[in-house]
Amino acid sequence: MSKSKSEEYADRIMPILSEQQILDNFTDEELRQVGLNMGYNIPQGTKFHD
Repeated sequence: MSKSKSEEYADRIMPILSEQQILDNFTDEELRQVGLNMGYNIPQGTKFHD
């Protein structure tokens, strides 16, 4: 199935990022805060990165 020209353009200007690429752009504390705001109980000092 081929992509339309608009889909090809969208992929060029806003590529789909992998989970790892997204995580790499945030600190552990920022990710913890997002989780807390979503209602998760995440202890301070939790490491999301290797």
